[in-house]
Amino acid sequence: LPDSRSLKESAARLKKHAKKGRAWAQLNLCVLVLGGAKISRSEIIHLYREAAKRGHPMAVCALGRTFLVGFGCPVDLIQAQEHLERGIALAKNCAYSMSVVKVCQEHLIKVARQYSDEKSFEKAKSILLPLAEEGMGNARLEMGNAILEDCEKGLSPRERQNDYSLALIWYS
Repeated sequence: LPDSRSLKESAARLKKHAKKGRAWAQLNLCVLVLGGAKISRSEIIHLYREAAKRGHPMAVCALGRTFLVGFGCPVDLIQAQEHLERGIALAKNCAYSMSVVKVCQEHLIKVARQYSDEKSFEKAKSILLPLAEEGMGNARLEMGNAILEDCEKGLSPRERQNDYSLALIWYS
């Protein structure tokens, strides 16, 4: 790991570029926090927002994750979903960013899981369906789970059987 002096020097250089509006510097300054640089959560959120405004896919994904976990802001699943979906769209336009697509998709599955936990199955399924249709194994599994959990709520035996059959399709 770098020593604290080199972290401070790196942070100082990145801050200069970040103030000039360079998205890569704004994002990398946030990443330095993981290495021990002293940056407040509110400053991190500000930098993520600035880099996201400039269309940096990883910054948009990171901003979505902050809303998902409530890092420096209240948990907001709607904002998380919007930023993660935008991150996927931006990253798909950049050949180097396919890993960002995967990260955003995994976080979207977490958003859907939270909606399922809150018994908002239709919201969960609306997020999971496109991911499951793309063949994401985790999304298919969560789609099956959401359908099974949703079908327990006062349906007739025939309706329940149809949902069980549909869930089985997603599990396979």
